[in-house]
Amino acid sequence: NGTYGWNYTSSSSIRSPPTVVGNRIYFVTTGGNLTALDMNGTEIWKIEIGSSTAPLSVVNGTIYVGTDDGKLYAIKDEGLYPTQLWSEELNGPVKAGILYASGKVMAITDTENSTIYCYSSSGDLLWNYTPKPENYILSSPIIADSYLLVASNNGYLIALGDNSSFPSIDSIIQEQAYVGRSIKIMVDAPEEYQAILYYRNVSGDEFHTIWMNYSDGRYIGYIPPQQSTGKVYYYVTIVASNGLERTSGIKIIQVQGEIPEMSQVPLLIIIVLFLIAFLRNRAHG
Repeated sequence: NGTYGWNYTSSSSIRSPPTVVGNRIYFVTTGGNLTALDMNGTEIWKIEIGSSTAPLSVVNGTIYVGTDDGKLYAIKDEGLYPTQLWSEELNGPVKAGILYASGKVMAITDTENSTIYCYSSSGDLLWNYTPKPENYILSSPIIADSYLLVASNNGYLIALGDNSSFPSIDSIIQEQAYVGRSIKIMVDAPEEYQAILYYRNVSGDEFHTIWMNYSDGRYIGYIPPQQSTGKVYYYVTIVASNGLERTSGIKIIQVQGEIPEMSQVPLLIIIVLFLIAFLRNRAHG
């Protein structure tokens, strides 16, 4: 109802949004102090980490926060005092909020080549990614439909998936292609999901689809016979049971006109006939 409660005066300005978890209020001052208050505005503790204006994240009593000098901190609230668990150096200042999800800590730097970092809760770097084209990133990331969504200053919305939850494609093998014969495509993959083979005929029409069969760690599919020489384009998509999918790059097959072993048949016939005639002449001689 707008009734005055209390105030807390810090030694420098506060530009990071306060985060409330349980009976604690956390924020960082421009002077560089990560501060914890109780719900009455009484200071419980503070620790110097460097200036920050970015929203922080608190999970199970651990505060994850990025700073203007490009560091990511994990600091444990021990009750009456803080303990720094780990810190990591990033490639620029952190202006976006820290995101914690499924045991992973995600931080984004705000520089001309902004980078997305993913750490384990114990501080191990799992992966990092610099979106292209490179630009500054101020917006905080979110998780939606198993994707990490990030918006950059140049107008791009980027969706990233966690590689560990996506189906994998180890290798793709294609047989030699000849006019009039089906083209065998083999995809090595460790798990059985649904695999779809997309192909475009030599004639250059639209892409068609074929379901692939899985056996002994390999998907197998056949592109129908082509009626002329030329290029067949194809790619493979594997869809996991959770709806996540992985798609290969587009590959090209050159369809050739003759099957090598068949092209040798006339020559073999000639050789055989020659040998028969030679042997007959020897016998009559």
